[in-house]
Amino acid sequence: MPENAEGWVTEAERTNPGHPLTLLARYQLTRYLDDTAMAESALRALVAVPDRHPDYQSAGFTLWLRDVARSDPVVAGEVFENLFPELMAATPQVETGNVAAALALLSLTSASGGGSGREDMLIERIETVIDSSPRLGPYGTGIADVMLHAILGRTEAGLRSLAAAIDAGWRIDAWQLQRDPTFESLRSHPAYAELLDRLDRLTVDARQNATSTAELDGYSLLPTSAAD
Repeated sequence: MPENAEGWVTEAERTNPGHPLTLLARYQLTRYLDDTAMAESALRALVAVPDRHPDYQSAGFTLWLRDVARSDPVVAGEVFENLFPELMAATPQVETGNVAAALALLSLTSASGGGSGREDMLIERIETVIDSSPRLGPYGTGIADVMLHAILGRTEAGLRSLAAAIDAGWRIDAWQLQRDPTFESLRSHPAYAELLDRLDRLTVDARQNATSTAELDGYSLLPTSAAD
């Protein structure tokens, strides 16, 4: 996270209190800092937002959805019904813009037993979007494939996808690899720690070679506590 992130979030709270992106920024920061109490408070505020915001659909911004799915499945179901009705339809409609939310929904259904025909359909549509989309760029899916494999317990495939993402230059929201329990199925493998060490070194190098503030902010360091 940028060193002055707290200042940015505080200013956003002063100028745009209650805005979905303001609430999301506070949540992201508290999760990065591993501040459980503040994160729970920020999560409650996010859940209470009744309106859909398109930025909720981007890969880096759906950690809160996955956290709700883990902490309160009933509330999570209501959130998905409200914000992503197209994913809750009998035939889920998955596209680049909502594939990260679809993965959060998959984490919810998998935790509750899974195995239904509708879940199989959701997986198929997620895979189609991932296979037909670039990894990087404004319409890229980032590490959606890594997340999919982790949710489904495909450890080796998940590690291969993470290595490919790092090779391709993926860096956005890399800290979530340390904080998000979605990746728990990969963490027990020694290669996971090795990949994160490599990612951290590349990120440090990129920050040292950054030529502008905007470029610097694109490379968030992994949480230092996670490397201990």
